[in-house]
Order: sequence, then structure tokens, then C-alpha cells
Amino acid sequence: MTKLFTFLSFIFITFSLFSQKLKIDDLLLIKPTYVHKFKEDISIYQTLKLKMDFNSPEITNQRDISILKDAGILKVELYYTAFQISETFSQPKLNRERIQNLKKIFPDLFNQSFVVWEFKAQNDCKTEEEAREYFHGFVITYKPKPSKEDTRKEIVGISKMMKSDSLGYDSVYTVYKKRVRKKNVKTGYYLPVSKRKAEKGITYEKKGVFKRRVQYAIKVDTVRVGKQYHKFIRNKDAMSFVKRNLNDSTVFAVLRRHSNWNEISIVCDVTGSMAPYTTQLLLWYKLNCIGNKINYFTFFNDGDNKPDRKKKIGSTGGIYNIPAGNYEAVEKTIQKAMNAGSGGDAPENNCEALLIAIKNNPHAKEFVMIADNFANIKDFELIKQINKPIHIIISLFQRL
Repeated sequence: MTKLFTFLSFIFITFSLFSQKLKIDDLLLIKPTYVHKFKEDISIYQTLKLKMDFNSPEITNQRDISILKDAGILKVELYYTAFQISETFSQPKLNRERIQNLKKIFPDLFNQSFVVWEFKAQNDCKTEEEAREYFHGFVITYKPKPSKEDTRKEIVGISKMMKSDSLGYDSVYTVYKKRVRKKNVKTGYYLPVSKRKAEKGITYEKKGVFKRRVQYAIKVDTVRVGKQYHKFIRNKDAMSFVKRNLNDSTVFAVLRRHSNWNEISIVCDVTGSMAPYTTQLLLWYKLNCIGNKINYFTFFNDGDNKPDRKKKIGSTGGIYNIPAGNYEAVEKTIQKAMNAGSGGDAPENNCEALLIAIKNNPHAKEFVMIADNFANIKDFELIKQINKPIHIIISLFQRL
């Protein structure tokens, strides 16, 4: 009981990190980084610039915030100039007002605890005229919600990697079993109508006028029945191929490290941006699809593209379950879940998926959730219903 309580406490703390709200007072404690004049960085991600005038907290292009709907926010940078006109000027006070205005137009941002925040003080300018030419405002780095075409490309990429000969090859083998088969066959004789004669074992070659019943005998045959099984034969250089093709190996490394885990029920987020992690899961499963390591999978996409207004806590949906054992069936289930939707609003239905996994496979020895670090949990209130210890693998931040 104590061990279970400890695990549940860990879950509570971990999920609290997901759902923790950011406080402006805490953000103002961030030490600024002194930089030269702001310039665009080359990044694999997209950015939105929310502009302000020198010494003003007002965001001049507030409507542009709509671009961030359903996007995964990675980083928020507040740029300002270190130059000041008055000795009584307070940069922290102005920063507070700017952050407060950002919160007014984008409150959801302050529910996302994994966003990186940075303050950038530009210190090259020497006069007010120069300072007014510098960029002032927020630069928000984000990943847009994947389109249907993005999801299709991800699925194609995953499938191509899984079919690589560098991993190994499928082998078909047959297991034969002997089966005893019994059936009634005619003996060619007829039974007497008289019970007394029947008890003496008397039989007749003809049916006769009394319409004697046909005699049957039980014939026992032993037949050999074969059943085909598919077995994946791992290539000796498979791990070298995996290392060359995985930019991130978080999931793969954790599952390899915990070789003591058995009878695992996997719960995996397959919404946008999670393709690298579902790829790792499939790679590990294909290379280790033996024994009783994993016995159940649950994949969730936060509602199958259901409109956000129709999502209800505990019944958001978009949850796909499949017993382990057939690799091809598992891969098809992931593809089905990905095709059906890739999330909507940033928070996701992690707890609902966990509860369904526990209900469908209550005797699993280990429950492992692969979660998106860019998405908060929308159904945190359901955590009190979770009565199993959960291992949580969080997708790592990619370099910004």
C-alpha cells in the first residue's frame, strides 16, 4: 500500500508539472540576457512577432495572435532595449505590463508550463532615436498543428523505416499439432427392434419389414493440423541502423534500460509532433516482440478532430486499443489513430486514455505513458480515479 501511495504521489507531482499555471511574478524573476540588435534566427520552427513601441506595453498587432490557435508553443522571448531616458524608469514594471497584455490576448499560454521564457535586453543603442528603431515585443516560437498532408507524410515515413531490410526480415513457420477426430460411420448392419435381441448384440444385414435402425460405430482418426506463425528475425546490425536514423532516442532508451519491465500496457499520445516518439515505440516493439514484454497498447489523439466545444472531460474520445502480439496490427492501429485526428486545443485527454487502458487491461504489471511535453493535460481532475502506478516517458525538447 505504501509503495502504491508513493507511485501515486509521483504521478500527482508529474501531472502537476504538466498542468501548473505560470505566474507573472515568477516570470519577472528571470534574469535578462544582454544581446545585440534583434535579428531573425534560422530555425526549423515558425515564429510570431508581437510588436510594441519603445517604452510602451501595448501590443500593436494583437489580431496576429490567432495564428497560434492549436499550435504547440515552444518558446517566448521578450525583447526590449537596455537604454532608458529617465532615471526613474522601471524596466521590471514595463515588463510586467507587457506580460499582462500578452496574457489578456493569449491566456492559454500561461497554462503551458513547459514553454521556455527568455528576456532579451538589447544593449547596442545609445540614444532614444536609435532605441525607437529597435524591435520591442514578444517573439513566440511555435509548431503549427499538423495538416492532413503532414500526418500522411509522417505515416509514410514511419512505415518506410519499419519495412527497412536493415532491421531484419519476417519469417513464417508452421507449428503442427495432433488432433483426435471422432465421427459416426455406418457399419452396414441394422439393429433389431427387440430390446432383448439388441442387448445380445444381434444385428441384421437387411432392414427387413420391421424397419430396423441403421447401426453406427464411432471411428477415431488422428489428424495432423498445422498453424502458421510469423516471426521477425532481427538483423545483427539493426541497432546501428536505429542509431543512425533516430535524432532522439528517449523512448527507445528508457524501454531498453528497464529490461525488468514485463507485461507492459503502453499508453501513447499520437497527436501532432509525436511521430518521432511513436516511431521509437514501434522500432523497439518490432525488435523486441517476444515473450511478455508488452501485452497491450492504447493510443490517443484527443478526440478524433472533434470540435473543442464538444469535448467533455472523461468522454473526449479518440482512443484506440489493441492487444499486443501482432506487430502489423499494432502499426495499423497507430496509423488509424493518427489519421483520425491530431488534437485540437493544446491540452489533451491523457487521464481518460489511462483510465481506459487500466479498465481494458487491469492485470498489467506495468503501465507506461508516453506523453507530449508541449501539451498540458485537460482532464487532470480524473487523476483521482487512477489507482495504478504509472511510469511516464516525456518527449524531450528539441533544440530551438
